[in-house]
Parts: sequence; C-alpha cells; structure tokens
Amino acid sequence: MHLCTPKFEVLSVIICFLFSDDFEMAVPSNSHVVSEPGQNITLTCQLPTRWPVQQVTWERIQPHQIDLLTSCNLSQGKSYTSKYQRRVLSDCRPGMRSAFIIMPHVGASDSGLYRCGFKARTGENETFVIRFTVTDGEYVMDNIKG
Repeated sequence: MHLCTPKFEVLSVIICFLFSDDFEMAVPSNSHVVSEPGQNITLTCQLPTRWPVQQVTWERIQPHQIDLLTSCNLSQGKSYTSKYQRRVLSDCRPGMRSAFIIMPHVGASDSGLYRCGFKARTGENETFVIRFTVTDGEYVMDNIKG
C-alpha cells in the first residue's frame, strides 16, 4: 500500500479592484495623444533596434478586456486583423522601423489605452502604451494655457 501525505504551501494572493474611472490612471502610459472628434488619428511607436522584431501587435486595453486590433508577422509581411468592431488600418512589411495604426473619424468611444507590442524570434519582447483622448477642444486649450 502506498500512502501519500499532502503538503500545503501558503500562497498569498493580492486582488486589486479598479473601478473603470480609476483604470486609466492605474495603467502607466508612454505617451498621450489628444484629438477632437471626427479626425483621422495615427498612433505610432518605434520598433526596437536592439534585436530583430518578428511580430508586432496592437491592442486596446480596457478595464474588462483586452482587444486585439491587428497582428503583423514581419518576417512574412502578413497582417492579421481581428474581429474588433472598430475599423483600424495598419501596415506590415519587412524592414519597418515603426509600427502604426490609423483610426478614421474618431469619437469619444475611441478614448482609452492602446498598446503596441514587439516580439523577437529569440523571445525578447517590449510594449509601448499610448493614452488616447478624444475631446471637444476645450481640454486641449486648457492644457496649453495651464
């Protein structure tokens, strides 16, 4: 007869609750882009030069989910778009030095956090977060004055 004695380890779990109003303040961003409604906006990030990038992804980060907007395999020059409801345009070709998405005719619902991620064949990866705000124009003037 074989007898097993279970071993228990203490595992600490910290759970943070973020209310949607506080979510964007809790996620650090690398840059902030501000636009008025109806504009065509391009979000751009530079590809790392330290290692050869194989894949670039763009995502929209929300409190309740992360949506994949587009994924680009640079070695094949192929771009894969997701079924995300917002139309975005992007470019995917070998030798790119920057990655971008274009969002035509932005509205208030487009405000939020966008992340571009880079992945190398060797496993290195890097991300860049952009905070995007669509405003009525008063915000832009207040921040320039203040």
